[in-house]
Amino acid sequence: MRDNVNIGARAQIAGRAGVTADVEPGGDRFGLPALPGREAMQIHSASRRLREVLSRLRNLERRVLGEGRKPDA
Repeated sequence: MRDNVNIGARAQIAGRAGVTADVEPGGDRFGLPALPGREAMQIHSASRRLREVLSRLRNLERRVLGEGRKPDA
């Protein structure tokens, strides 16, 4: 936790959360950097699906472009 950060009454801070800004009363923070709970959970959920999504994208690119061609990137 950084110096001079205010944590509001009844705020919930997860263990090892990297709080770098004030947390409003009743707020919650998770992760590094610490984000509001709902946002942190959405990011975590999306990151768990990323490998599958990338695999599906590569398969679609192969079907559209043909096996031997690489997409422009």
